[in-house]
Amino acid sequence: MILAYLQMAWASVRGARARSALTMLGVIVCVVSVVTVVGLGEGVKHQLIGQVEAGGSDLITIRGGNVESFRSDGSVGPSDLATVFSRSPLAERDAETLQAIQGVKYTVPFATVSGDVSLADGEKGGDITVIATTENAAAALGHEVISGNFFGPNDANASTAIIGERVAERLFKQNVPIGQSFEFRGRSITVGGVFAPFEFNPLNPGLDYNNAIFIPYGTGSELAGSNLLPFQVLVRPERADSVDELVVEIRNALSETHHGQADFSVLTSEDTIRLADSMIGLLTTFIGIMAAIALLVGGVGIMNVMLASVSERTQEIGVRKSVGATSQQIMAQFFAEAFVLSFVGAVVGILASLLVNYGVRVTTELEPAFDWRVMLGVSLISVVVGSLFGLAPAVKAARKDPIQALRRF
Repeated sequence: MILAYLQMAWASVRGARARSALTMLGVIVCVVSVVTVVGLGEGVKHQLIGQVEAGGSDLITIRGGNVESFRSDGSVGPSDLATVFSRSPLAERDAETLQAIQGVKYTVPFATVSGDVSLADGEKGGDITVIATTENAAAALGHEVISGNFFGPNDANASTAIIGERVAERLFKQNVPIGQSFEFRGRSITVGGVFAPFEFNPLNPGLDYNNAIFIPYGTGSELAGSNLLPFQVLVRPERADSVDELVVEIRNALSETHHGQADFSVLTSEDTIRLADSMIGLLTTFIGIMAAIALLVGGVGIMNVMLASVSERTQEIGVRKSVGATSQQIMAQFFAEAFVLSFVGAVVGILASLLVNYGVRVTTELEPAFDWRVMLGVSLISVVVGSLFGLAPAVKAARKDPIQALRRF
């Protein structure tokens, strides 16, 4: 009996394909948005954990701007996200202050140097970020140079550079980049190495290391012609078990040099993961609200279409009741149509979300994570909500008086 109702419902849905497609749109949007965002969030989190583990769990990150308010309740707000995305600069003396703290093995400042990159023939390199840093940057980032060598302690003012994978492709095409030169701020700089591909970093969303050139910090200072303002300093302690004590000392030291202003953040590896997790959670919550609204709109759409269908099929209802169909059977028929609309919408949403995630994998460095529990859960909720919105039209159809229904025609 149930199968018969579903077959009739499917025939009815196929009979009005355009209207059915528009009706299912809200359900599709709900499933796609939730599944895609959750998958992206989990994928980014896994990538960040891998990056933190590669760099070492004892690494301490100092950033410009205060993003530490999340410590009080374990969450971040929009103002914290704006601070993370803006990459506020630190003071030039901060790296020296940090290096002077007892228990610090080394510090690695990162500062951007503005200017155009071009080849010897005058060809522009386009939008490429140039970052001044020190010889310990590769170790601090937990990243390797796949070709050539990273600059050493004797290269503080050398005209050498390590380039990202995308820079190598854009500047030198099929040529081997090692030993090749490019022009930057009037100086010829030789490529000494190429970094392995970097993954997406949610805490530096506007900075693509694959599209960056790394030069020695001293060279960056000379080329900038003024003080370099690092946007981030990484600190490696001498002992891995001294991280908590060192964090306190770093805060105290920077508070003095910043004259008591809390315009910096000191984050351990655990803090970094928590911050990223909170950011992803905030984004997921926002998208979840939008998806709920889309589902509500989709449910109302199903109800309106079903009400219109009941009015259009008044004669059919009258005929069926006159030949013995019960009110329960009429209600089941229309309820089955609402169920089919919701179910098909959920299935299309799942397929669309898989397609979107595949597109993200192919076109970006992101690796979305699939959670079938989330996928099935949001689909089930969508089907239930859509079916419930079809209940009122089904009840209205069941209450039709067969005599009045036939009299209208």
